Amino acid sequence: MGHVMEAQQPREWRYLLWLAVLLGVFVVVPGMMSVTYLPKSLWAAVFVMLGLAVLPPRRGDSHGLTAFGAVWLAYMGWALLSLAWAEQPWVGLDRWVALSLPALAYLMARRTRFWESRAFWVCVCVINAVVAAIGILQFVFPDSPAFFNQFPGTQIPRTTMGQRNYSAMYFALTAPFLAWAFFAFRGWKSVLAFVAFSLALFFIILSRMRGAWLGCAFGAALAVSAGWPKLRRARLKSLALFGMAVAGLITASLVKQRYVQFFDLGDKTTIGSTLVTLFRDNERLVLWKDAWGTTPLWWGAGFGNYPLVVRPDCKVKMLDYELHNDYLQALVDLGIPGVALFAGAALLLLWAAWRQRREGLGLAAMACVATLALIQVVMFTSQVMDALLWFAGVAAIANRSAPALAGGRLRLPVWARRTGNYAAVIWLVAMAAAIAVSIDCDRKFRRFERDVIDVSNLNRALAAMNQDAKLGLRELEYQMRGFQRDLVRRTRSILDGAAASGRPPIAPLQALARERGERLGPELARLAREIMPRMWFCSHLIHARCRTGADVSAQMGDFDSSELFCRRALFWHPHDADMLLRLAQCELER
Repeated sequence: MGHVMEAQQPREWRYLLWLAVLLGVFVVVPGMMSVTYLPKSLWAAVFVMLGLAVLPPRRGDSHGLTAFGAVWLAYMGWALLSLAWAEQPWVGLDRWVALSLPALAYLMARRTRFWESRAFWVCVCVINAVVAAIGILQFVFPDSPAFFNQFPGTQIPRTTMGQRNYSAMYFALTAPFLAWAFFAFRGWKSVLAFVAFSLALFFIILSRMRGAWLGCAFGAALAVSAGWPKLRRARLKSLALFGMAVAGLITASLVKQRYVQFFDLGDKTTIGSTLVTLFRDNERLVLWKDAWGTTPLWWGAGFGNYPLVVRPDCKVKMLDYELHNDYLQALVDLGIPGVALFAGAALLLLWAAWRQRREGLGLAAMACVATLALIQVVMFTSQVMDALLWFAGVAAIANRSAPALAGGRLRLPVWARRTGNYAAVIWLVAMAAAIAVSIDCDRKFRRFERDVIDVSNLNRALAAMNQDAKLGLRELEYQMRGFQRDLVRRTRSILDGAAASGRPPIAPLQALARERGERLGPELARLAREIMPRMWFCSHLIHARCRTGADVSAQMGDFDSSELFCRRALFWHPHDADMLLRLAQCELER
């Protein structure tokens, strides 16, 4: 199955550019709310921009518009046009800008022709093995202070992607290519691919992500049916992969129950209970039923504007609300034309990959496209940046030999093509700048939140110290575990000085608490007046930050800052009832 790599090798180091984009899987920035999406988006924007800049269109390059490309361009155009009737066009534009990143990554991937490099696939195997191993270690040792548990996120095993479902989706898309590499390589490279595939598969099983399970099963069934003659010829390796899958299921089913307390698994605590729930998800069914008919069927609410729709119960959703079904999401956002274009693009890409099923790489691409098509029925993909970037490369593989449409062969001069290319580079530079500013603002807001928590915990320890000095010191030592470094250093200095002088530390600690507390008011005002107005990328993050800022400001008695936060939150979400009530409170208090 794919014993021979394609003979043509990419020119020089081109594949390294695409590999650099994919290395974003390791990018995580702690100390902020969006620890993965914004940092990974910034990484991708920078390296896709560099790739397009150093690989401009050349004279003689083929520039054909394929059927998939035409339909996807139509989808992007319809999404942009829908902003004309959207409740809040800026929310839709923010989503559209984010969607343009994997689209431009697809163009860069086609120019690199990364799939022709053996070295690239060896690196992919190493990357997947390392990332999957991190997640498995998180599962086996959830309470260990080791490095693999230092990656921030919400659910374990999350590896480097912040959430177990995001990670499982990523591995579900890479696993077909790891299996292909196992067949295509020889010697130690084949062993490496087998190890990477085994770790990725084991992680998918441990993650309990039902969508990934169903997607992998569907993709594998399609690949086996299309490539059965090749699998029969490579019988030994085929049996090795099948045996690995069975061994993974058996091993995962024997995982001790003590691990469940660390994971948010609900009724999916065992392999058996997860299998029972594969086709029983009342929450999603209710979610989808409630969404039906809430927006105009023919044109939708406007791209990204479904959360702003006022429902029959007069409630609205937060801007990060997703239906866990990309096809239904396209319907409520963009109407029948939008979902038709979205599904059509998926079918055309699957057809393009199917045409290459006689090649091992094409078979892997077909399995990957089929896997994602099914995952999108039960999961949203808009913020899984690692999976989106990987799939951009898969689309480039599937479309590498797709014929151009009749009349779709572009006959533009080189200068015109390069002008368009460098316009895309400038677009990515602007996007990277906007993302960097959002990261900076998010980190400053998180630092303020940490300051508020530190002052609150310090005052709690001081209150205990007033009641009982020894008990208060123990409470302070406990609270210091969560303090920021500078506060830990100053608190430790006060305690050491008090121990050396024999005086009680409560007076200098109270002075420290007052000093830190007095800094909160000016910092909050600065956030409201200077920091948050600079944040324009990732609308749901901006909205969430402004809601938090409005509540904290009101609790601190700073209703001027609370009003500023409220008005900015309402700019992004005009129907946010909580912020409307908070704004009315600010007016009454003043």
